Amino acid sequence: MIEGGQSMQEVWFVKLFALFGKIVAAVLGAVLALVLSGDIDAKGRIKINLSVIIKVSGAVAFSIYGGAIIVEVYDLDHLSETAKNFFVFCLAVFGLLIIGIVYQSIELLRGKQLSEVIGEIAAAFKAIFNKVGGL
Repeated sequence: MIEGGQSMQEVWFVKLFALFGKIVAAVLGAVLALVLSGDIDAKGRIKINLSVIIKVSGAVAFSIYGGAIIVEVYDLDHLSETAKNFFVFCLAVFGLLIIGIVYQSIELLRGKQLSEVIGEIAAAFKAIFNKVGGL
C-alpha cells in the first residue's frame, strides 16, 4: 500500500492515463500537420511510406519531449494533466505545421498555384471530417 490507501495498480493506472492523453494529443497534431504536408489526399486517405512514418514518429517524439521540457523549464508542474497535454498538442501541431509550410512553399516555388494548394488542403480536411462524421 502507498500513502493514502492507494494500491500500486491505482498509481500505475493514473500514470498510464496521463501518458495516454499526451499520446492522443501528439497523434492529433501529427494528423493535422500531415494534411498540410500533402501526405493525406483529398479523399482522406494517407499514403504510408517511410517519409510519413518518419514524420509521425518525429512529431510524436518532439511533442511529448518538448511538452515535458516546457512544463519543467517554466515550472508548470502545478497545472493539471489536461493543461500539460495542451502544451504537447500545441507542439505537435505547430512543430509539424512548420514541415507542412515548408513543403507547400517548395510546391509553390515549383510552379504550383496558390489556389491549388488551398484547394488540396480544404479537400483533405473535408474528407477527414466527413469520414469522422460517418463513423
